[in-house]
Amino acid sequence: AQEGPACNKTKSVTLSNTDECDIPPAKRRRLQGTLTKTLITEYQRLAWEALKENIKDKVKEADKSNLSAISRGLFKCNIIRGRGLVANAIIRAQLRSPSSTPVYAALVCKIHRKLPIIGELIVKRLMLSFRRTHQRNDKIRCLAIIKFISHLINKNMVSSF
Repeated sequence: AQEGPACNKTKSVTLSNTDECDIPPAKRRRLQGTLTKTLITEYQRLAWEALKENIKDKVKEADKSNLSAISRGLFKCNIIRGRGLVANAIIRAQLRSPSSTPVYAALVCKIHRKLPIIGELIVKRLMLSFRRTHQRNDKIRCLAIIKFISHLINKNMVSSF
């Protein structure tokens, strides 16, 4: 058997499996395909986590004074792809800080004005959360969700249920 980097690829079947040039071309392509798929899925997972953190950070920073900047920053993210992340981040932030409900309602209205699908998703999730918290008799969360929905109604984003 030949050794070293100058091995003949046509005789690679007879060589041991430890050498890089021992792999037949068809098997090498198959392995590269799985490696590429693994790298792609890993890259997508990392990109998803980065998008999730970016959206959460932007929503956390939201207050009355920087609402326009936050909405522009969210639109720079891929919020079509991460619309569920946007909805969850806004709802969770509002539940953590019910005193900032008018700010989050204004942010939802700004997003809804340009991307109605995200505004509708947030309202649907709020309604589902309301039903769930009402059935569980979770008074604090139920009132926070009602407050959020009422602010969206006051801003003419939600007209009827």
